[in-house]
Amino acid sequence: MVTRLSSRSRHLPTFALTVVLLAGLWPASSRAKTASPTPPPQVAPTVTTTARTALDAGWHFGAEAVTDAPLDVGGRLWMEFPYGVRLTTTVGTLPSGYVSMVNGVLVKAGAYDQATADMVKGTISSSVAWRLQLGWRPFANRGFFFEAGYGLLSLSGGTSVDTIAAASGQAAPQPFAGPGHDFTVKSLVHLITAEIGWTWALWEHLTIRASVGVSASIGAKSTISRSFKTPYAKEADAYASTASATLSSILRDKLITPTVSLALGYQFF
Repeated sequence: MVTRLSSRSRHLPTFALTVVLLAGLWPASSRAKTASPTPPPQVAPTVTTTARTALDAGWHFGAEAVTDAPLDVGGRLWMEFPYGVRLTTTVGTLPSGYVSMVNGVLVKAGAYDQATADMVKGTISSSVAWRLQLGWRPFANRGFFFEAGYGLLSLSGGTSVDTIAAASGQAAPQPFAGPGHDFTVKSLVHLITAEIGWTWALWEHLTIRASVGVSASIGAKSTISRSFKTPYAKEADAYASTASATLSSILRDKLITPTVSLALGYQFF
């Protein structure tokens, strides 16, 4: 007996197949519609840094070979703090050529005569010059600066009794007048200093600095003592004491000079 299928029954397999196919496709279609878009690959940000230079604002430290004509030739250490505040110290020596330069200026200016200049030069055969200054570089990335501070000159040498007599105008007592009667001299001179200048950043860590300024004595003490034996020691010592006062007065009241500085340096950071 053959059972006839209804029209609805004949279409059932086709409907079921369609449902299965749609069920298999639905998750993929749903994910395609609802999934978030894949973010683009992340690229590490590029950090651009600006190299620090000798003139930017911040902490800096350096050393220089310097000449401060006509005061000293030596070395200088400097430290710069944020906001351009500067601290510098210089140690050097006073060359004989610079002494002659100062004497020439002061003799021409009428500060003292040539006899006094000869005594001053004779009393400076060795020397140590030291300065400590505080300053400011007000503009970042600009080399302009100014400084002011304190200086100390330690001088030693010798002179003859005839040179002292010529400079002081007081003749030496006869027992120790003439050749062979020499004196040793030691002096300390206190200075105030000021300068204004410019620093240039050269290749890599190298710097060059130029400045002009002034140095003036604010105090001095000289000690002149005899370096010979004499039965007239008391008279010789009294004469040396008078000469000491004369030289102290000269170094205290007459020593003022303009300065010109030139330095080649290395900046550590």
